[in-house]
Formats: sequence, C-alpha cells, structure tokens
Amino acid sequence: MGVLRNSQIHLLTVQVRNIEHERFKDYVIQFLKVYYFFVFCESHEKYSTHLKSFLSSLRLSSYTIYLWKLVNPYLKLMVNELPSPKMYIDDNVEALDFYDRLTINGKIAATDRDYKPIRQYPLFGAGKNTYVFLDFRFFVDKFYQGFLFDFSAITKILFGNLKTEMGSEFSEHILFYTVMAKCFSGYGDIRLSGDEIKAKIGSGEPDYYIRQGSDVFLFEFKDVVITADIKYSGDPEKIKKGISEKLEITSDGKRKGISQLLNTIKSIGSDLYKLKGVDHIQADETAFYPIIVHTDITLESYG
Repeated sequence: MGVLRNSQIHLLTVQVRNIEHERFKDYVIQFLKVYYFFVFCESHEKYSTHLKSFLSSLRLSSYTIYLWKLVNPYLKLMVNELPSPKMYIDDNVEALDFYDRLTINGKIAATDRDYKPIRQYPLFGAGKNTYVFLDFRFFVDKFYQGFLFDFSAITKILFGNLKTEMGSEFSEHILFYTVMAKCFSGYGDIRLSGDEIKAKIGSGEPDYYIRQGSDVFLFEFKDVVITADIKYSGDPEKIKKGISEKLEITSDGKRKGISQLLNTIKSIGSDLYKLKGVDHIQADETAFYPIIVHTDITLESYG
C-alpha cells in the first residue's frame, strides 16, 4: 500500500506540470468560449467599454475580425496536405500587424517554467509574411485562456480581478448555463439553473440541477486555474492544498465545489427542496450524482 501511495504521489507531481502539454486542445471549445465572452461584453455596460479599448489597441474594428484572424490560419494548416508549422499571410497590413504582435522576435523573453513568453508570443516571424507556430497549443490558448491575459493587460484590469468579476456574471450565468441548456435540452424530468433554485431557497444552491426519475445530478462549475507556483512546486502537499483551496474549502473556511455539493445533498435530505417547492422528491429514495465541471486540464491529472 505504501509503495502504491508513493507512486501516486510521484505521478501527481509529474502529471500536474505535464498534462497540459500531453493532451490535445480542441480549438472549437476555446473559440466558442471567447465568442460568448465577446457577446457578453457587447451588452454589458462596463465590459462594452473594455471591449472597445481592447479592439482599439489592436486597431481592429470588430471582435469578429479578431476571431477570424485567430481561426483562419489555424484552419488552413489543418487542411494543408503537408504537415507544416508555417503559415503564410498574403499582403494585408492589418493582418500582418495583428500577427506581428504575437511573434516572439525581439521580445525580452526571460526563462519561465510555465512557458510564459511562448504563451504570450506563440509565433516566430520567419521572413516576409511568414510565421512559424512555436507551439500549436499555446496558439489555441489565444482563443480564450491566453486571450484573457491579453484582455487583462490591455484594459489594465488585474487578471485575478477579471476572473473574479467574470466568475458569476459571465462564466457561470452565460457560459455554463448556455452549455448546460444546449447539452441537456432533451434530458431530465426537471432541469433548473442555480438562479432558479436560489430564487426559492435563498442561498446554498448548486450551479445546476437535473433530475431524471429518482436520479439527481448536481453540478458545480469551477472556472479556476491552478497557478504555476503550485503546478511546478514538486511538493505533493502544496499541490493537494492548492487543489483543495480551489475545489473544497479556502484557507478562510469558505466552502467551494465539493463542500458546496455536500451541503446541497444535506439540504435536499432535510426536505428543504420539497418544502420550498424546488422539486417534489423523496430524498431517501434518491441517488445523488455530484459533478464538478472545470476548465483547467490540470485537474484531470492522475494520482
């Protein structure tokens, strides 16, 4: 048992720092996420101003142009008969200016264990109108995760503050609710968003609730990032603590994902949902399936 546990611990420390570079990144998912974010910004009083500032700094007239410039070269490479890390851009000042901003040429690139310089500048200028992808996955990150860092830097919003502000207003209420509604439109006797449940019980609601017969599926959505200092620490205790603070309970005792799901199950078990008219279920005859939905592939690490 001790040997098994030691192997798991070793595997965990290796996996958390490497899994991102071993897995395929689906550009479609990233593309949809940033598209929904732009739509959200358009109709939001505060973020519409930030969006204008972001596009103005890139000298782009609309976010659709930004999206097209990201996806177009990537799609061209996918249909290219010969595998190549190179892309060629026809003479177009606006397009070339856009890609030049993503090149690492001439940039001060300090050594970083989390590949920060390449994440920020995933292209290398290799001659007239020609660019080399330093890493396709980091270019795909520009579709959303890397884009958020750029958006934060250009609009002068601290990245942590941006993620916090987006947490409820966009990530949960727009992105997550939209995905859940589309994925499960034909499943479940009852489907309720966290907002719908909160309106009835006041607080302590899950992010999404689906019941099919006597099976209840409870969802918590965590749009969190495991930071580089945790991933590359090599310390299993620090890694476990870092994950726990993101998904279970914070250092100041605030309940997160796992604890929130347990609290929801207890609430349903005490007949709160029946008494408040959320759903008329018999708790002692119900099978619960607690599910955490996350956005950081690090949380899929083995061990």
